[in-house]
Amino acid sequence: IRKLTPIECERLQSLPDDYTNGIAITNRYKCLGNAFNVEVVAHILRGLRSPTTATTSAIVRTIIS
Repeated sequence: IRKLTPIECERLQSLPDDYTNGIAITNRYKCLGNAFNVEVVAHILRGLRSPTTATTSAIVRTIIS
């Protein structure tokens, strides 16, 4: 088993290669590990903006109340 490289972590987070280049390796890992994946957040927000199913509507009502 090997550790992921910072570039691999950036790709998993949907960021361009070397997005965190220029800072210490440990800080790169911290930044990438504490980040939200942009694609996942966008997908969630699209679902909240226009709920299409009763289940999604129920989840939105639960979150809002």
